Amino acid sequence: MFILNLLETFSNLIFRSYPTVDNTVFMNKYVELLSSLECQVETIGKSNLNAFARSEKSITLISAKILELRTWVRVDGFQSEEEEIDFFREIKPRVFALLSFHTQVLDLETRESISTADELEFLMKDKLKELQSVLKENTQFISYYRSGATHLDKLYFTRNHEHKQVIVVNNCRNTDPEFSTSYCQVVAHVQAFSLFSEYVERKKNSSFPGFAVSNLRWTENKVALVELIYALQSSGAISDGRADVKEICRQFEMIFNFSAGDIYRTFLSIKLRKSDRTRFIDSLSTTLRQRLEASEA
Repeated sequence: MFILNLLETFSNLIFRSYPTVDNTVFMNKYVELLSSLECQVETIGKSNLNAFARSEKSITLISAKILELRTWVRVDGFQSEEEEIDFFREIKPRVFALLSFHTQVLDLETRESISTADELEFLMKDKLKELQSVLKENTQFISYYRSGATHLDKLYFTRNHEHKQVIVVNNCRNTDPEFSTSYCQVVAHVQAFSLFSEYVERKKNSSFPGFAVSNLRWTENKVALVELIYALQSSGAISDGRADVKEICRQFEMIFNFSAGDIYRTFLSIKLRKSDRTRFIDSLSTTLRQRLEASEA
């Protein structure tokens, strides 16, 4: 992809020596960068800008953060193999998935004004096929990844493994060995495909005659929504627990005009929390008790 190659060139031009920092501080720093980036992209998504301008602004922001991440990885490295795996399995793919998604949306929105409805539908299908082709070529790995297994993470998500292979994604090789592993780009495509599939579905739904568009908006973050969805599904409160989390999520997204993204990856990030693993659900209980107490005062 042209944009990713361009980022590679820019990074090489600006790279220089920086004072090293404590690795623990570094690890916290990249987690905070991802969290901050997702919040900023989410804020852009809720703005009054049109879809073209939102994606353009998001791409500029994400591109800058990629350069920042690459510099940190090159300068500071990782304290342990576990930290390296966490970064290339959880952090980098998410950032690149956001970049890929908004690049696809920007291209689609650019062409929409000069395309017929049939041409636009064909273009959306073509883009989905392009993303899906990478998934089809890596079905064994994707089954491993989606299962939540970790026993092969050293093979897939470390940079110096002796069996490392070069993965070609959209004709763009991972040419930076310090910032790539064999499969981190494939993970990014898994997540980008999920994001773009949901975007296409919402775009189609919004054009259906008689489709009722809700004025309700989800104003919490997407992690909170995923907590709520999994809690409802686990409790059996919806369809006696037989409803799939993806199906529940799709209905929430339609009601609240909101994209929850890759809910399976978000759920894994919730599982990785060291404390307050159900912080949003706990906050619901707290605020409801406060309201009940206030109403009795």
